[in-house]
Amino acid sequence: MPSLDVVGIGNPLLDHIANVRDADLASLGLVKGTMRLIGEGDARHLLGFASAAQRFPGGSCCNTMLGLAHLGGRA
Repeated sequence: MPSLDVVGIGNPLLDHIANVRDADLASLGLVKGTMRLIGEGDARHLLGFASAAQRFPGGSCCNTMLGLAHLGGRA
């Protein structure tokens, strides 16, 4: 009998969540309510701007496994 219902294999992503003003988004060339993958250089620049950002694990695999676990599955 398997100990897991589903095993997820995917690329881990780390979401950084920060409160910023609309004007700050525009000055950075970012569009409110959207998502885009960025490289290390852009990440360092943005994190320097939003130093109080909170970090959360993300990505479709992570989110799917978390959802499955919340529904009672063993992920």
